[in-house]
Amino acid sequence: ALDHDLFTVQYTAGILWLLLNPEELEQINELNIQLQGGLDSVWEWLVLALAAGISEEILFRGALQPVLGKWVTAVLFALVHVQYGLFTPATLALLIIGLALGHLRQRHNTTLVIFVHVGYDFLLGMISLLVASAT
Repeated sequence: ALDHDLFTVQYTAGILWLLLNPEELEQINELNIQLQGGLDSVWEWLVLALAAGISEEILFRGALQPVLGKWVTAVLFALVHVQYGLFTPATLALLIIGLALGHLRQRHNTTLVIFVHVGYDFLLGMISLLVASAT
């Protein structure tokens, strides 16, 4: 069941990012470069992934979701990430990622969701480093 849940989260996130048109994807990439331009080592990305994953999941899935429910918490999670725009495919992707993380929290626990979030953010950071080193 856990393997299926993790696969579903990753698959859904990947499909949603593919739905972005090339112009939106380029804008998001440029914004990410501006926001994360100073992060140029594995250790910096690991610290960022740990800080974001732990703090966001304790807040959203650990504290808010038991009170507000999965849907409201997922909307709040997406709105916290409005650096991508308020009503964009990226926001929709983050909403669905928030729902998937909420589903994992309901079926398992907050600790697992923290690991998934940290792993996802760290993987994105490693991809960013690879892309930066290739250019």
